[in-house]
Amino acid sequence: MWFNPSIVILSMALWCIPASGSAIPNPVPVPMPVPAPDSRGTSTLKQATRDQIIARNKRPSKRATPSPTPAPSSVTSDYLKYGLYFSGSGVIETDSNPGNNVAGKNPVTINIPGTTPQNTAIQRCADQTFSLSGVYYQFQIYFDQPTTGNGDGTWMCTSYYNGNSNPAYFNVQRATASPVFGYTRSN
Repeated sequence: MWFNPSIVILSMALWCIPASGSAIPNPVPVPMPVPAPDSRGTSTLKQATRDQIIARNKRPSKRATPSPTPAPSSVTSDYLKYGLYFSGSGVIETDSNPGNNVAGKNPVTINIPGTTPQNTAIQRCADQTFSLSGVYYQFQIYFDQPTTGNGDGTWMCTSYYNGNSNPAYFNVQRATASPVFGYTRSN
């Protein structure tokens, strides 16, 4: 005796059809699960009012902490190349360093706005160092955030006449200085 599987499946399908002619039985409602209680209470979205939006836009902006973007290993100003020899935080270079040992060639410090991106501030400091009379060969630059946390910090750039490549001179504690970089002439 020979069986055709298609005929068997068709017979079973026809046998399951109810007499009313409907192929789909009435669905049985399934209750929805109850959500678990929320420890924060009920959550509702609140629409901000026009006055709240205006007040938010008028608040002074705060500069974020500088990103951990690595400082360039060297920076060039005109023909002079400065190489990175120190990178850290919490300490700055003492003025009693080998780069500050020529009478009449005192360290020169400038402020660069805190909103300036890190590598742009480093380039400005190198340009400042190069432009000084007699060409200065070393500089330190660090971001100084006010201890109050209010307002923008400032990039502090100090140029020294002679070169120095000894990171041991970065020994003056300054908790608000971060990041801190030291560059000296490398060509």
